[in-house]
Amino acid sequence: MLRTLQIAVGLIALAFNAAGITYFCLWFARTDWLFGHTQGPPAYIINAFWTASASIVGGVVWIAIAIYRRFRPTAEQKRASGKWLVVQVVVLVLLLIPTGLVVAVGLSKLPRARLRARTQHAESGAASVAELIEGLKSPDPYLRWKSADALAALGPRAKEAVPNLAAGLQDKDPNASWAAAKALAAIGPDAEPAIPALVAAVKRGAGLPSGVGRNESILPWLASEALAAIGPPAVPALVELLAHDDPYVRRRAANALGSMGPQAKDAVPSLAKAAEDADQDVSNAARRALERIEGKPAAPR
Repeated sequence: MLRTLQIAVGLIALAFNAAGITYFCLWFARTDWLFGHTQGPPAYIINAFWTASASIVGGVVWIAIAIYRRFRPTAEQKRASGKWLVVQVVVLVLLLIPTGLVVAVGLSKLPRARLRARTQHAESGAASVAELIEGLKSPDPYLRWKSADALAALGPRAKEAVPNLAAGLQDKDPNASWAAAKALAAIGPDAEPAIPALVAAVKRGAGLPSGVGRNESILPWLASEALAAIGPPAVPALVELLAHDDPYVRRRAANALGSMGPQAKDAVPSLAKAAEDADQDVSNAARRALERIEGKPAAPR
C-alpha cells in the first residue's frame, strides 16, 4: 500500500515538475530574458511557482514515505530492498533536479517580474511623482525610460523630479536619456535648475556633421528643445552656445532661440552676429530665429 502511494505521489510530483518547466519555457519564449528585457507576462512565473510548490510538497511526501519504509521494513521489502533502493534514488533525482531548476530560475526572475509590475504601474499613469522618481533610480533601463515618459505626461506637475531628470540626461541608455530631455521640456520654466545639464547635453553634439543627424544627435536636439521650453532663463546659456566652436552646437542654439520667439529678444545681437557665420547652416538658423523673434524677415545677407 505504501509503495503504491509513494509511486502515485512521485508521479504526480513529476507531472507538476513538467508543468512548471513548460510554463517557464513559454515565459522565456515570450520574453527576451537572456538580454534582461522586462516585456512578457509575469503570470507565467506565478503559475510556475504554483507548480513548483506542488512538486515540492509531493517530493516531501514521497521522501517521508521512503524514510518511513526504510525504518519500518516488512519482510517483502527486505527482499526487494536493493532493487527498490535504485528506483528510489532515480525518482528522487528526477524530482529534485526539475524542482530545483524551476525554483532557482523563478527566484532569479522574481525581481524582474516585480520590475515589470512597477513599469506597468508607471505606464498606467497611476504612479505618483515620488514613485516615478524611484523608477528613475532603477538599475533597469526600461523602467527608467518609462518612468521619464510618465513624468513627461505630467508636465509641470513633475517639477519635483527635475534634479533626477537632469541626472538622467547622462543615462547610458539612449531611450532613457531622450525621455528625460522630453520630460524636462514638458515641465517647462520650472525645469530651470536643469539648464547646466541641458547645456552639457547640447554640447555632446559637437563633432557631428551638418544635415540629418544620427542617433547621437537626438539627445542634443531634445536638450536644445528643452532649453527653449524653459524660456527666458535659458537665453543666456543659449547665447553662450552661439559662440561655441562647433557649428552643430551653434545651429542647435540658434534654432532653440528661434523657438522661443519674442521671449528671446535679448539674444538678437548675438543672433545678428551668428547670421554672418561662415557655416551656412548656422547662418540660416540664426536668420530664421531673428525672423521669429522680431516678427519680420531678416535683412538679406
